[in-house]
Amino acid sequence: MPRDGKRRRRLAPRVAAAAVTESSSAWGSLHEDLVQLIAWRVLDTGDLRDYVRLRAACAHWSSSTASPRGRGVRDPRFHPRRWMMFPEGHGLFPGHPNLAGHVRFLNLSTGALVRAHLPAFFHGFAHVALDSADGLLVLYRARDTAVLLLHPFTGDVAELPPLASLFPRAEPRWYWQRVGESAWLATALWRVSGSCVSISAAGDITVMLALSSSSRNQLLLVYATAGDRQWNSAAGDEFRGLWRWVASQGKLYATRYLESSGGDVGRAGVYRIDPPRAEGSPSLEKIAEFPPEASSFRLVECGIELMLVGDTGTRMVIYRLDELVAGKIAPVTSIGGHALFLGERSICVMSTNFPSILGNSIIRWLDRLEVDELRDNGIDMEARELVAQYDMVNGAWSRAIDGHITRPGPSPSSLIRHIYTCCFQFYW
Repeated sequence: MPRDGKRRRRLAPRVAAAAVTESSSAWGSLHEDLVQLIAWRVLDTGDLRDYVRLRAACAHWSSSTASPRGRGVRDPRFHPRRWMMFPEGHGLFPGHPNLAGHVRFLNLSTGALVRAHLPAFFHGFAHVALDSADGLLVLYRARDTAVLLLHPFTGDVAELPPLASLFPRAEPRWYWQRVGESAWLATALWRVSGSCVSISAAGDITVMLALSSSSRNQLLLVYATAGDRQWNSAAGDEFRGLWRWVASQGKLYATRYLESSGGDVGRAGVYRIDPPRAEGSPSLEKIAEFPPEASSFRLVECGIELMLVGDTGTRMVIYRLDELVAGKIAPVTSIGGHALFLGERSICVMSTNFPSILGNSIIRWLDRLEVDELRDNGIDMEARELVAQYDMVNGAWSRAIDGHITRPGPSPSSLIRHIYTCCFQFYW
């Protein structure tokens, strides 16, 4: 009896292995069309890394599905939308020699961190990261002022015309960007306030850039398609005054204060800029107005929706943009497990995968006047608490990080500080 028991125990792994082999064989024999359908479903509901893992399961699945490499830029299904370039901290900006060409990327939904090796695009400060559009890096090549779209995981690149083609029409503002302990790089560029990429049915890649100059109070909206010889600028003054840009589904959105009949600044509106079609230019349309109860609104993409976030002095309010467009003015009472980080660019994080981040909350920088106003209304805020967190459930403010976001904080830095730096071009 004991000997038979041992025999059964020895045979069990073999039986299990046979069962696994039989099951794997059944999955591996799925029809090619069905494998493709499952793969696209994984890409729609999951992440690019899940799709890559599916393709790696077996040779049949790999040959039945499209490889992201070579299609990373021109096929929007492969854009790494929820991935953000993650600052290293301690002054180690992307391209710093001590990083040896490595750059980290954070998934804002899953919390996953990936370390990519991109030496060709950052070695010797030959390229500067200007922005991120759908997770693609918008790079500026110093030697010829060309703009590149880089997929950080596949290495695919789309090249756009040199920005120097704009200079005869718009004198650039030179600014200095730190590129080392004692080295600075003079760059002939306006500030990139917003960017978006759209892909036509024919596979044409079009990029729109909102270039602004704070010293001149000017805005220049430019656009180009990969393969063009020069950038085009949107004519007219209709784009003046737009700010707080956000990209969503191949379109740009921005806000602007409206002048009343007496010339005073009163109401404010939300505008959508559609990419150019055929030989046309980008079109601008006012799609909604700010609700009257709050001011200082910002746009942020939360999941697949655009949200309008504002403050009333002591509390924050959130509206769904599509509801405002439809004429429904009712604030959102909950954003679930999301946390909104508001800055120069605003991002949305799924807090359920970040234990140190409070869900259903808003994290934003407060100026000293706002801190004083909160204290006057009985909310205990110290003057140094310039980055605060607002709890949507109970309407309470609390400290988010120690110190000022643009100055080094205590070490080690909190995850909230690291993520919040993604909202500021200073760290790019």
